[in-house]
Amino acid sequence: MTRYKIKHTTAYRYSEPVALSQNQLRLTPRNRGGQKLLRRRLRITPKPEMITHRRDYFANLVSHFDVYEPHGELVISSHAEVEVSRPLIELKMPSPSWDSLVHQLKADITGNGLHRYQFSFASALAPKLPIAYEYAVRSFPKGRPILPAAFELIERIHKDFVYDPTATTVTTTVPEVFQKKRGVCQDLAHVALSCFRSLGLAASYVSGYVRTYSDENQAELVGADASHAWVSLFAGPLGWIDFDPTNNLVVQNEHVVLAVGRDYRDVCPVNGLFIGGGQQTLSVAVQLKPETV
Repeated sequence: MTRYKIKHTTAYRYSEPVALSQNQLRLTPRNRGGQKLLRRRLRITPKPEMITHRRDYFANLVSHFDVYEPHGELVISSHAEVEVSRPLIELKMPSPSWDSLVHQLKADITGNGLHRYQFSFASALAPKLPIAYEYAVRSFPKGRPILPAAFELIERIHKDFVYDPTATTVTTTVPEVFQKKRGVCQDLAHVALSCFRSLGLAASYVSGYVRTYSDENQAELVGADASHAWVSLFAGPLGWIDFDPTNNLVVQNEHVVLAVGRDYRDVCPVNGLFIGGGQQTLSVAVQLKPETV
């Protein structure tokens, strides 16, 4: 088990005063799959007129706040503590064939079954595409167990797509990422989702954090010190298994989950609207530090 302290600070600075702003946040870690939220605290400057909380369709905690006084800067600081203890997933573990899972997803009309099945459909940022199917099916011959097939696909994405923060924007599409073979964690997660869903498998988009390594003997994972993204694949009796294509690994205790959805649009950590402001600059700082338990 690993316990983490998390600090996520988002700062907006404006060239002219903002008259008012309305915002929603998905910055509270979830209780999910071996992860337990211990405490959380939210600090916002200027102080909001009101803060409300609700669960969205995917059970993510959403915090909504309004600032009505004129301001030239908005700073959102989220603090949390979590415990993470996920079961070990290994390639040699027995798993059902991927094509049998596709059939089961379609046939299961229970509440849980329909919840899983919805993640096999295309979404706005992770569509089903011929190019994704053709790329994925090389790792998914008929009858192959889902674990080794998924491991191989994630490894190929990691190898074939270069992590490049300058190559894409939040509006870059999956076909464009396939063409460029470059992108950030969000792009690689959307590519993986398109591949899995094009085969008929159920997979969700996960936002969160990856551990910041301070020991000079440990390599820092790509995506540390910022928001991160990966995918969760339904693997039948093994449940949902998270894969990080940016770092080519199965998620264990080095990741913390914030939110789950169909794609990035469902889990954006901070979004909203404001009136005024002129030009804005954005800075984000994240720390995910382990504590001794």
